[in-house]
Amino acid sequence: MCDFYKYINYNKTNIIILEEVNFMTRCFIVMGYGTRTDFFSKKSIKPKINLDSIYNLLIKPSLDNIDKNFQYVRGDDISYSGIIDDSMYDLLMTADLVIADITTLNANAMYELGIRHALRPHSTIIMGEVGDGNPPFDISHIHKFNYSIDSLNDSNHLKQLIKKLENYVRNTLEKAYNNPKMIDSPFFNHISFDKYKGPKISNHEIDDIWNAAINNNSIISGEIERADKLFIKDENKKAARIYEQLIKKYGKDEFFVQRLAYFQSRNENFLENAERTIRALSPLNSLDTETTGIYGGIEKRLYLKNGKKYKLDNAIKAYKRGYILKNDYYNGENYVNCLCIHFLNFDIKSNDDYIFYKRMIEIVNDEVLSLSINKFKNNEYDYWAAATISNCYFLKKMYSKFEEYKDIFKDNMKSYDEFESFNETQKIRNKYLNILS
Repeated sequence: MCDFYKYINYNKTNIIILEEVNFMTRCFIVMGYGTRTDFFSKKSIKPKINLDSIYNLLIKPSLDNIDKNFQYVRGDDISYSGIIDDSMYDLLMTADLVIADITTLNANAMYELGIRHALRPHSTIIMGEVGDGNPPFDISHIHKFNYSIDSLNDSNHLKQLIKKLENYVRNTLEKAYNNPKMIDSPFFNHISFDKYKGPKISNHEIDDIWNAAINNNSIISGEIERADKLFIKDENKKAARIYEQLIKKYGKDEFFVQRLAYFQSRNENFLENAERTIRALSPLNSLDTETTGIYGGIEKRLYLKNGKKYKLDNAIKAYKRGYILKNDYYNGENYVNCLCIHFLNFDIKSNDDYIFYKRMIEIVNDEVLSLSINKFKNNEYDYWAAATISNCYFLKKMYSKFEEYKDIFKDNMKSYDEFESFNETQKIRNKYLNILS
């Protein structure tokens, strides 16, 4: 199948003028990277989706099965400045096949999909997670390869999904071979295909474009993976340097800024740097709970370091904002922690205030316990949910349950740094319980 282009005379369609036979089938993958919030979901709690997992667990294994002459490159595998530059246009224009994953409706991915539809009449696959959001009207009528995020966490379902996507790719290429004038672009459906004078590029230029992309060593997804491995080894300073370089090279992408601030914050000596970094995202006005959560953590630790009350106030505002926005256990747990710290360190002026704070802590802790239990039931690989359940039970003095979920967390945690964070929460809550007793 991968030799199918040698049978197609593209001069007939006037899309690409080939100087010689091209034996390589090239696929360009359009999608975002990192963990992104799906703000287009209709759910009250907007889900966070790891786009790199979709690529590594589903797309990549499917394409690896195609053929030795099948070549593919992901959009962030090439070096560019954060905007669509000439190399991106070239790849979108010359790729024999484009796969566009529009999960979370990433703005760059949607824009690149539009460019592809304007440049090539066929061989574009749209895929995405089966969510409760609706795709944009302009592409809602186009067939899409659907999958479920839950399937990525189930080995049997994942194997079936990989094979299904592999077959989908093969069928798309086969259709292009059997019918070179097949159209899957909504743009080309509204023009006369035979009369359209599209871009012209030589085969040698195509080879140069793709060799540069394939051989490029500046791979964003690879750098993200390298930083994650350094984090597991508790080498946060080195991980932070990776994101400093990514920001320097590609600009202040929100995900890069978040990760840089997080890794900086893991070292007490760099907390002020982390604060300056995350403030670029206006955390107390942000709708991204990852931003509010990272900022809350930094402000809490700065308060514990220097005792400035306004830092704790900022932390409470940030975690409360994140908890209200997303109703998630992470922000909720830390909101409770900060309320406990406030209770411990500042005079409660009246018995009414004492009752109010105590009751507020109880209410939010119960809510967070319920949220984290439901989260853990749906995904037993979420060891942070187990950690939250454990700490919620600790605050309720249900110590056998506390130990049960603590063991689950310890058995699955990835680094000692994570256990230190767990212990920090336990110490805060233990001090609070001692004051009440």
